[in-house]
Amino acid sequence: MSGQSNPTSPRSLTRENELADKVTSISRQLLDSFAFSQVDNTVSDLAHMRKYLVSKLPNPQTRPLELNPVEVGEPAEADPRTILAEYKGALYSRRCLTTQKIVLEYLLGRCLQQCQVCLEELKQTRIASEKTEESTDYVFRHGEERGVRIDVEGVDSESGNLFKAVRRDLYELGEEMRDLEGSREVAEAFLTDPESVLNLSG
Repeated sequence: MSGQSNPTSPRSLTRENELADKVTSISRQLLDSFAFSQVDNTVSDLAHMRKYLVSKLPNPQTRPLELNPVEVGEPAEADPRTILAEYKGALYSRRCLTTQKIVLEYLLGRCLQQCQVCLEELKQTRIASEKTEESTDYVFRHGEERGVRIDVEGVDSESGNLFKAVRRDLYELGEEMRDLEGSREVAEAFLTDPESVLNLSG
């Protein structure tokens, strides 16, 4: 009798089950807590703040300090209090926008760090997926050469049903994410042409 353990035995699958449960739980928490939407909402609020601050800035084109400017060389008298208030307002806006840049740079940095991790793991997962294709082909040819016939469609259907039964949470999570918010389409477009998703020229 062979001393090798059955790779599908409950004991050998314990670690896989623990990891699958953890992945499913954390992914579900991300979806249920709207963690990704919170980033979108934060950036949207920052955009509204930016537009408001810019709209209040004095400038010669859209918000001149003098409503009826006089001829060149004849500056009109100005109210010192108004000038000082506008100057302080511009300084306030500058500090607000500087802080907003820091917030956005932090969010962008964290997103890029997560992108790096996801990109590398996606690369490794695609390589592993190719290996499963090679392995199934190898096993099929090995059996065929020795007179073992495999009902490919039947076994594939049975395997799919088994996966849904054993790892229902993970299966349902994958199905939910398959077309959710068009995110996978964005990912595929990015992998094909990063500049189709990110404006890197600015």
